[in-house]
Amino acid sequence: MKSKLLIPCLAILLFMSVSTKAQNTFSIVYSDSTDFVYGYSLARTYDNGYLVSGNKFSKGLLFKIDSAGALLWTKEFDFGGYTFFKRIIPTNDSCFVICGSVDSSGHTDLLCLKVTSDGDTVWSRKSSGIHDMQAFSVTQTYDNGYMLTGTAVNSSAPYFKSLLLKLDSSGNHEWDKVLTTGSASNYAYDVKQAPDSELIFIGYKESGGTGSTYIFKMSATGTVSWSYEYSDTSSLILGASMVTVPNGLACLLIKNNNYEIMKIDWAGNIEFLKSFYNTGGVCGGCFQSRFQPTSDLGYVIITGTDPTYAGYFANNLIKVDSLGDLQWSQYISMNLADIYVNADNGYTLAGNGPLYGVRGMSLPSHPQIGIIRTDSLGNNSTCNYPNSITVTSDTLTVSVFAFIDSSSGSINNVFPIITSVNLVSDSGCVAFLSGLEEINAENFIRINPNPASSHINFSFAKNARQFNLTICNVMGQEVYSKLLSGQETRNFSLDNTFPPGMYIAVIRDDRFVYSKKLVIE
Repeated sequence: MKSKLLIPCLAILLFMSVSTKAQNTFSIVYSDSTDFVYGYSLARTYDNGYLVSGNKFSKGLLFKIDSAGALLWTKEFDFGGYTFFKRIIPTNDSCFVICGSVDSSGHTDLLCLKVTSDGDTVWSRKSSGIHDMQAFSVTQTYDNGYMLTGTAVNSSAPYFKSLLLKLDSSGNHEWDKVLTTGSASNYAYDVKQAPDSELIFIGYKESGGTGSTYIFKMSATGTVSWSYEYSDTSSLILGASMVTVPNGLACLLIKNNNYEIMKIDWAGNIEFLKSFYNTGGVCGGCFQSRFQPTSDLGYVIITGTDPTYAGYFANNLIKVDSLGDLQWSQYISMNLADIYVNADNGYTLAGNGPLYGVRGMSLPSHPQIGIIRTDSLGNNSTCNYPNSITVTSDTLTVSVFAFIDSSSGSINNVFPIITSVNLVSDSGCVAFLSGLEEINAENFIRINPNPASSHINFSFAKNARQFNLTICNVMGQEVYSKLLSGQETRNFSLDNTFPPGMYIAVIRDDRFVYSKKLVIE
């Protein structure tokens, strides 16, 4: 994976996009003077405002804004450990359900809670057991219950397993499964319900230095109806999310430096597959990439990044028609996390900053959350510019595969301490670091051996007083970080303590950001 510069120097001139006068557009940045804040998801409220979920340092964060982006209230949720609110969805009784995780005493538990539109807790549940667990997505099912997907982490291979958890309408446990595919790590990223009430899941299955997307259909009680693997022998194919469309599902995939839309019928057969070459690079470990159906039967895609990746992958808003053909594409100046399609066919985007770019702004003392509302062509007065994306047709190999399932653990009530807090808001885009230069990571970072087993040796081709080395796993979680100085900025060796799998090694200093894929055998 190559790291590429987000914003060419001359491209700043293109920020003068013209928005449609009839549509409400805005761009607002939200921050805290003392704590880090991150936004992961947003949901439209029934009074035309938005709820935004994320985390404020070690606590869950939830805040509400009106239709123009003005802050109405902000609450933090203390569950006694480091808390992530990863996904928020509206429910059919005018409330909202949030899923994520809480990490305390060295153990990570899956978290799910239901709140009112005022942020008051209806119920909250924590799933604990022999595995570390976290939720990536949640959907409300036809029986008014909830289906969650995520991952369970084990101390032996496969180290990451797909986690499925079914709750009833009151948050009580109905059934759960931890799925494995031989010795390969795998992750469940999204779920949708079919017209016949069965559930369809999408995820990712590792295999050495490559990986494949899996999609399977399961009854409402957890019995598998069919399961397929979608692969390319030389590529990483990560299944990120799905949306329901007429006669099937549209699936968003990440393939090497491309994003792809794959349309399947309810039996899992591919109807079309379109590949979008993204000149800014893609984040293969970032399941933030999402998309939504539009009123013209097309789709709108955000090629988002997890904020812990510090914003050096491309962040695009892409509109395609019902056959996956490109209609337009905009670069959006923040790390995109979620998208909502408004009634006027414009878009509300949630994301994070700062970004690394060339715009003359300094790094704020703490990360920021950005909310941008665009018109129906993706225009905003300050935070976007049109870009060019190449679209081609593609093919994948489809094969049948099988899961082995086990139980995840137990569901317990948990009672957070909820506190009203204040965020600072200001109009504009998230901040940029100035002075970045574009350097090919292949010429700067050398990892030997790669794949590695016992020792990992890094060598760097650029003289620097110091820079930071960060290693993240395929889920975007930081597993190692060290400030390198002196001789370490030329050569650095690390004893391997990581489970087998794929990782991203990132080097950053005050002017450059580089990344390179690292495989552990």
